[in-house]
Amino acid sequence: MNAEQRDTINGTVQRLNRDIRILKYLETRTDSMWREDHLININDSALEVSVRDEWRSVEREDSGNVPAEYQILLSTGGPAFRIVGRLDRYAEPKSATLQFQDWGTPWVDVWEGKNTLKYASTFYFGW
Repeated sequence: MNAEQRDTINGTVQRLNRDIRILKYLETRTDSMWREDHLININDSALEVSVRDEWRSVEREDSGNVPAEYQILLSTGGPAFRIVGRLDRYAEPKSATLQFQDWGTPWVDVWEGKNTLKYASTFYFGW
């Protein structure tokens, strides 16, 4: 991994941490409108949210199976970022890992932690 890729990864991690810090602050506020607006901004930042027992769109709930894994695609191209993880039996995230991919390279785990899980928990996984 070169210096430019590390800078890109660090920038993405800082953005996710910032969003979580804001969310944690807003959870202490009585004005829920700001919290809802921030949740909408986080959810709008994803290009796609997918789940799989098989990979499928969140809107398609016809498989009858509780999804086991999820993917939140944050950006595409070179570099690309996504968050992947496992879901519990209620389709809530129980793990979350930020992954990075550059042109022609496999996905690489770059960051895992409570903030990544909290970020993923703001999304709906269709069950």
